[in-house]
Amino acid sequence: MGTIGNATNSYVFIIYAMINAISCLVAQGTSSLISLKMGAGENERVEKLWGTSIWLTLVVSVITSLIFMFSLKGLFRIMNIDDQYHPYMYDYYNLFLLCTPIYFLGHTFLYCIRSEGLVEKVLKINIVAFVVNLITGCVFIKFLNWGFVGSALSTILANLSICIISFLHFRKTIFKIKLKNINFIV
Repeated sequence: MGTIGNATNSYVFIIYAMINAISCLVAQGTSSLISLKMGAGENERVEKLWGTSIWLTLVVSVITSLIFMFSLKGLFRIMNIDDQYHPYMYDYYNLFLLCTPIYFLGHTFLYCIRSEGLVEKVLKINIVAFVVNLITGCVFIKFLNWGFVGSALSTILANLSICIISFLHFRKTIFKIKLKNINFIV
């Protein structure tokens, strides 16, 4: 796509960074609370925080997604993005915003694993996600010629891999994610 694709990618990244910042707000806040409770030896409280973090992540991700879905055109205008880039940006965000809960959950899970002190495991999970993103991105963008839709799909699949690996981790850890704890009550 040449110059237009490269420029569009720069604009896509700006809004992506805004969404990432909101995701990090929830994920880092949760992991900080979990670290404090782990340090205090309040293991039952930690399990409740896991559940609350999942609930909060899902709620905030849906709200964020809806806000961005309905304000994209306004954001494009505020950022003074030329009309020629809009179709490509809509290609990316129409899919990415539908799958924002997967993106947010991936971040929250990684930060929660990090709060357990398992930084090396987080690194390995991120490497797997990178490889998934790289391979699926090459297939979707280069070979299938899906452009920004392929880019969004590869990003979501990378985050889905984070969710799956993290979920498998939480099945083996001392702090379990329990369905009864997935609510707003801490």
